[in-house]
Amino acid sequence: MSSPDDLRAFGDSAQALEAQIAEAEARGTPVPPEARAMLESLRQLARAIEDLQASLGVEPASEEIGGVEPAAADRPPVDEPPAA
Repeated sequence: MSSPDDLRAFGDSAQALEAQIAEAEARGTPVPPEARAMLESLRQLARAIEDLQASLGVEPASEEIGGVEPAAADRPPVDEPPAA
C-alpha cells in the first residue's frame, strides 16, 4: 500500500511540472504535448491511489496531497484558461 509520502511525491511532482509549464507559457516558449500528458498522468496516479485507499477504508492523510486536490479531475486542463 502506498504511504502518504508517496501521494505527496506524486503531488509535488505534479505541482512542479505545472509550474514549469506555466513559466514556459508565460515566456512564450512552446510546451511539448508530452509535458501536459505527464502532468495528467501524475494527477491520475494520485487520484487512483486515493480512490484505492478510500475503497479499502483508509483515511486520507489530508484534504490535499502535495497540491493534487481530490477534485482535480473537475478542473480544466493546464492549457485552458480559467473561465471568466
